[in-house]
Amino acid sequence: MGTASNTGHANNLANFKKIVGVTGELGAKYNPAQEMLKSLNLTKYGALGQKTLDDQQSAEAACSDAINVRFALFNDLDSFFPRVVSIYSISGVDAKALESIKAIARKMRPKSTSKKENKNLEATTALTTADAASAVTPETKPKARTASQLGYEDKASNFAQIASFVEANPKYAANEPELTKEGVRKYSDSLIAANDRCAAAEGALESARIERDRVFYTNPDSLYTIFHDIKRYVKGVFGSSSVEYKRISGIEFKLLTR
Repeated sequence: MGTASNTGHANNLANFKKIVGVTGELGAKYNPAQEMLKSLNLTKYGALGQKTLDDQQSAEAACSDAINVRFALFNDLDSFFPRVVSIYSISGVDAKALESIKAIARKMRPKSTSKKENKNLEATTALTTADAASAVTPETKPKARTASQLGYEDKASNFAQIASFVEANPKYAANEPELTKEGVRKYSDSLIAANDRCAAAEGALESARIERDRVFYTNPDSLYTIFHDIKRYVKGVFGSSSVEYKRISGIEFKLLTR
């Protein structure tokens, strides 16, 4: 259960409270032997249902916020990592190291990237010294194709590798704070942290939905079970044609499934 709209669960809770309100208006005439149907307990179950729904909605808001923050951070990465590779390319690295970091960068680009864009990336990261050029071997030449890895975890992992290459290069230097070794590693750490926050938020949301489903639908003393037992009790005590039963017969509590 859980993909049904929150409106459906909220309507169920509102109808549960409505039918509980009717039992309260019946006063002493509503006197079930079953403990969980007694008026005092019905109020407690209604409060539990409200808390469970509130907790689930709070978890949804937290998850949405984590996802939005991650989206913005990774969206900026698409323009940031080529800058890092460009600075790396002018830091006196050998051809093999440069090709390694370029290979990682290619994984972070969509497969649909145009030839022109690929050429621009190659030009940006071209070797700038004669020594580096002479070090090129068949093993270090760019591959014609590199499979894209565009998932959030893939991108964070690949950029972490780029950060490691940057840190390992003693000649890497930049005056721009975000492009320094510390700035690049900080950005890498922020990507990993954003993924961790999303994973935690998604886990918390799933737990909240499971708990809501238990309280609302699947527990032996779920709101769904209690709701329909109240109907059966009123029908049994007052009769199906009674005014008392007619007051609640049209109120529904739907079993919402995933």
